[in-house]
Amino acid sequence: MMGEGFESHTAAMRARAARIILVVVTMLVLCVAAPGLAEAAVYDTDVVGTIALSDNAQVKAEAPDVAAGYGGVMTSEGKTLWLRDANSKVPMASTTKIMTALVVLEQGALDDRITVSENAATIGGSTAYLVEGDVLSMQEMLYAMMLPSGNDAAMALAEHYGGSGEDGFVALMNEKAAALGMDSTHFSSPTGLDDEDNYTTASDYLKLVSAAMENKTFEQVVSTREFSYTSSQRDYDIELETTNELLGDYDGMIGVKTGFTDAAGYCFIGAARRGDITLYTVVLDSTDEWQRFADTQTLLDWGFEHYHKVTMLDTETVVGNAVDTDWLDKTVPVVAAEPVSLTVFDYDPDITQTVELNDRGGIERGVRMGSVTWTRGEEELASVNLVSSVDIAPPDILESMQIGWSKFASIFTGDSISVKQSIDFAPVHKLIGAYAKAA
Repeated sequence: MMGEGFESHTAAMRARAARIILVVVTMLVLCVAAPGLAEAAVYDTDVVGTIALSDNAQVKAEAPDVAAGYGGVMTSEGKTLWLRDANSKVPMASTTKIMTALVVLEQGALDDRITVSENAATIGGSTAYLVEGDVLSMQEMLYAMMLPSGNDAAMALAEHYGGSGEDGFVALMNEKAAALGMDSTHFSSPTGLDDEDNYTTASDYLKLVSAAMENKTFEQVVSTREFSYTSSQRDYDIELETTNELLGDYDGMIGVKTGFTDAAGYCFIGAARRGDITLYTVVLDSTDEWQRFADTQTLLDWGFEHYHKVTMLDTETVVGNAVDTDWLDKTVPVVAAEPVSLTVFDYDPDITQTVELNDRGGIERGVRMGSVTWTRGEEELASVNLVSSVDIAPPDILESMQIGWSKFASIFTGDSISVKQSIDFAPVHKLIGAYAKAA
């Protein structure tokens, strides 16, 4: 039983050792090399939010500096933060397997049994070390495809779920792309091996990674660093490692997929989560194996810095003072009924804050006294009630008589006998990026 199985296992171990050596050597080279090695740049044609950098020198000075020819950053809510040449059709190499995995997850069940054909086992390129006759569950096959970028696993899945084989599966991939609105994308294989008919755009791939990461099984697979399966033909475990070098090393990294061919260059589709903010990145045609990760880290660092949660109002800050109309000289400090936070992008149009105070009588702690509303253009972003922070006792009979007499007399004298409300928060306050970061 050892023969071919032992040789395959030995080859896998040698490949793993060679990869570790390559990592060490490359890191040493990068540490010694001069700072300009990566050829990272900021282009006038890059877009931050809706701002073309050619139109705004200040935004350009703060924009991410990356080497990738094409790319993008998007939030999990679908908000685009940064784009570079995002509508050009380019090859995407093994990142194609993101779509392969998504289609597989929609076609079958995790415990489906899949047998590796001779064609799948001998396809070449990056491999999960499968051999003809190996039988794995669909879930195991997903790990075998996504972690080491196994072309053999991708082909085995395509043959199993394609109905008519690989061509049938590719048709499903293109149907899914159309359903996601990936209008400038075409798939010609489940692996991503060089083919001029296998192409996408950075904008389309932001749509794809967003859809894929909504699938919890997909996220679980691509956030895994190591996995092993038992080869039914060799009767021992095959150990697999992810090609995602940021997984476990970059704060919040949760996926997703590397890719490389001569035509596509070095690619990486990334996802990271910090708190309740999740960002997706697309890096296509970067300059080398490590620069694609450096580009991704730069984009994520920039994204988390400029797309972040801001406390707009807490429950301790006195927004203003409303008048207790039962009295002539009493006001009540009002505060927010609950804290309000917004997730803001520093380069969006300004947020307008509007405060409304309502004078009234019969004031008890917690009674509604107005509101604060935050808007951007015609869109309401948030609103909160303002409430009294104290109780005010009503006037007794004698005090009520005195107050009534004063109000009656003021009709003839024209005197102002009551205090006025005041607002400590500006009634209309523009919040720009610098304000948001300071808050």
